[in-house]
Amino acid sequence: MTNIAFGIQLFENLNLPNARREVIYKWSILFLTYISMASYHMVMKPLSVVKISQEFLECRTSVCSSWVSELDGQTEDTAKIYLGLLDTAFLVSMGVFLFVSGLVAGRVDLRLFLGVGMLGSGVLTIMFGLVYRAGIHSIWYLVIVQILSGVVQATGWPSVLRVITNWFGEGGRRLVMGAWFTHTCVGNILGAILAAGFADDNWGLSFIIPGVVMAVLGGIIFLFLVPDPSSVDLTPLLYVNEYRWDSASPSAASSSSSLTQFPSRRPSPVLTKMYNSKSSSDLMLSDSEFEPLLLSNNQVLGFGEAVKIPGIVEYSLCLLFTKSVVYTLMFWLPSYISDMCGLDAFSSAILSTMFDVGGIVGALLATTVAYQSGKTATTCLVMFLSSIPSMICYLFLQTTWCPLSQVDGVPIINTCYALHVTLLFLTGLFVTGPFALLMTAASEDLGAHQSKKSFVTISTIMNGAASIVAAAAP
Repeated sequence: MTNIAFGIQLFENLNLPNARREVIYKWSILFLTYISMASYHMVMKPLSVVKISQEFLECRTSVCSSWVSELDGQTEDTAKIYLGLLDTAFLVSMGVFLFVSGLVAGRVDLRLFLGVGMLGSGVLTIMFGLVYRAGIHSIWYLVIVQILSGVVQATGWPSVLRVITNWFGEGGRRLVMGAWFTHTCVGNILGAILAAGFADDNWGLSFIIPGVVMAVLGGIIFLFLVPDPSSVDLTPLLYVNEYRWDSASPSAASSSSSLTQFPSRRPSPVLTKMYNSKSSSDLMLSDSEFEPLLLSNNQVLGFGEAVKIPGIVEYSLCLLFTKSVVYTLMFWLPSYISDMCGLDAFSSAILSTMFDVGGIVGALLATTVAYQSGKTATTCLVMFLSSIPSMICYLFLQTTWCPLSQVDGVPIINTCYALHVTLLFLTGLFVTGPFALLMTAASEDLGAHQSKKSFVTISTIMNGAASIVAAAAP
């Protein structure tokens, strides 16, 4: 074992059995990649809360007063256009560099790539918050920080997906992806709560504290992440779908779902134990008990090949519109609640988290239903259609049906407040459910027939393209 993390070197000194080591490593991979992606979303959230801070932007009269000099003296609409520029700069930068990161992540040490990306993201978030302490009032400084933040944010998704792909087979990955994808909502909730605590009094800390947390977690990734089983002398999982044994003989094995076909081999695959395997669970696809069919970990599907895969354009378009809705709500829902309901920054941020609470349930529900039924597209369609009336109802809830009551920006907890919570929960459920499917299960469906590791490339293409177009939404 060479070039492994310092924390893992200490763990390896325990000399545990291989089977136990494998279980511990897999759980650690799920945990580390989960907190990694949650932290990426955590540092994206504070700006949506600080936008409604009276210290950052106050528009109680016909013109606004703002910390940012370019917004000072502008109308509210013009000021919000400037704020939208910050979101657009971030999303375009992240979308473009997602393509680059998707290529780079397959060719570098993922532990270093992800750790440095998280550290850089934390530092840039802190730099945004230091504007308050340093007395910087230029929006162009903030735009540059946002562009750089988008660059380092793009390191997250391709890296963690490749790590997951290295450690989990296709079937195993599908079972955990629904729960794992809730990191999006958990990160948004944490970011909103941390930002809300300081938005009205010292909005710089709304960025600094999440940034410090992000940098610390980047250090943990650097010390403990094992990006590939082979780096700790464990055999990587090489099967590409789920299989069952029909009898005690390996030659009688059959596939329980769609099977990847290899043109140069006979169409009668079986499961066989890998030579010199150190783990009892290391099974692989082969035509014969004695001739393993190896799938190289270094094979990476090119973008030119990926865009030719049937269905990728349709799924990408669906993700484009879904991500536009998700990111618009992520960046502007607290502001909408504040404007429409008259709540202060803290109360608006807390209420907006109900959307992400619903998103956690939606991600779990959608991926479970799609996995059990095998109908990813149908599941997406039903949830898409259900999201339309939920968003329309929430629009009319405040304006017509049951407006929130508040005293000095603090909501009165009554029936109307409960209805707001319920509709935000349902909206989050129906919007985030298909978003989770399109980012995970749909990418696997599209790549299932490929002999290369196409899942990461396909997901990166869909995510990157959607991010660039979604930049127009805020």
